[in-house]
Formats: sequence, C-alpha cells, structure tokens
Amino acid sequence: PLKVLEYLAMGKPVVATPLREILAWPGVATAGEPEDFAAKIDAALAAPDAVADDEGVREFVAAAAWEKTTQPLIERLR
Repeated sequence: PLKVLEYLAMGKPVVATPLREILAWPGVATAGEPEDFAAKIDAALAAPDAVADDEGVREFVAAAAWEKTTQPLIERLR
C-alpha cells in the first residue's frame, strides 16, 4: 500500500489487486480477474490525468503524509 500512495502523490492512476487496505482509497481501481484488470488498465491509460485532477485524491494523499501520520507518535514520545 505504501507504493500506491507514492503513485497517487505523483498523480498516476493505479490499478491493483483488491487488497483490503486500499479498497476504499480514492484514485485506485481494483480488479481480481485478469480480464477486469486489463480493462481497468485500458481505462486508466485513456484518462491519465484523472487522478492528478481529482481533489479528493490530493486531499487523501495530503492526509496520509508522513508528517501527519508520525506527528502523534512523536508527540507521545516527548
């Protein structure tokens, strides 16, 4: 899932197997069958800027930034 966040941060569309951790993530298309996977790759290639232009994806990535996810831990350690 970490690599998926990196791709989303770069504005790249993502097609992945349906991992529980990423099923609800915006900008990620999941597919369990080869034919469906290929179709979703074709759809992503047809609209390569869809993820980069999606405000919901940008907000999701910003909320998952290391600074935001590690800050509570750092504060507890102080």
